[in-house]
Amino acid sequence: MNAISPVIRIVVGLLLVTISLLLIGDALGFVPNQSQSKIDARKVMSESLAIQISSEVGEGRISNAKALLNIIVNRNEEITSIGLRLKSKELIMQTASHDTEWTQIDSENSTVTNVQVPIFNKKELWGTLEVSFKPLGSVWSNLINGRSFTAMILFIIIFGFLAYWLFLKRVLSELNPNSVVPD
Repeated sequence: MNAISPVIRIVVGLLLVTISLLLIGDALGFVPNQSQSKIDARKVMSESLAIQISSEVGEGRISNAKALLNIIVNRNEEITSIGLRLKSKELIMQTASHDTEWTQIDSENSTVTNVQVPIFNKKELWGTLEVSFKPLGSVWSNLINGRSFTAMILFIIIFGFLAYWLFLKRVLSELNPNSVVPD
């Protein structure tokens, strides 16, 4: 009555144990969080840009600072626009699409797509660098690109099944008592 072969049942059991171990490892934090890594990278990048831009503006090289904004946006595919806003909320420099890309944030807290970096003159707030990023990829786009934990699970299911099946087929054929004991 059992139509499923013992090899397939063992392979499915091994796959379930493997997937369980991967999920437990993820729950315990052993698998890196890619979204958090991207957010941290955006934060560091924005702070570095603020230092560069404030240095150029502080030295009176406004044209260099404007050129630097455009170069950064053109060279980094994650950044969609950059703007420099004074404490008085006046936008003194920006890239071409900053008006459409930047969403004004009510608080001083940044979002994943809109990062604000305060720039200080000694201890007083001088202005804010506004950096607008592309949205982080969705689960489906990360799955299609193969850059997610879910993609790794699917890989293990498909190729793990094949590898376990081939291995067990070979091992069990060697351990077959009918092939060792003559009739």
